Amino acid sequence: MDNSQTILDLLSQMQATADDIKRTCQETRERLGQQRRSIHDQVQETLDRYPLL
Repeated sequence: MDNSQTILDLLSQMQATADDIKRTCQETRERLGQQRRSIHDQVQETLDRYPLL
């Protein structure tokens, strides 16, 4: 394998890693958004059940 092929292979691996990182970040953002909405809903239900005033 020559140097140019090695470089192309490394670049391909780097791109695959970058794609994995992007996908993981997107999944994490979505999961955190769902958790935030769930917590917000729970707080709202509690406030509806036990009004502060």
